[in-house]
Amino acid sequence: MYSITQVARILNVSRSTVLRWVHGGMLSAVKLPSGVYRIREEVLDDLLRDPVPEEVVDGTDHDC
Repeated sequence: MYSITQVARILNVSRSTVLRWVHGGMLSAVKLPSGVYRIREEVLDDLLRDPVPEEVVDGTDHDC
């Protein structure tokens, strides 16, 4: 499983973007008892195969 920071580095986005995706339900994550999130490898693999549209990455998608 990957941390939020690791996913942000892999996708070349900020931690806050990854957290926004998690909180918005666009990226599935597991919340550990300590309160930190982890993203399963399969979820990241799926995201890498089917990337998020640029307007979602930069926050300009106002239809959400």
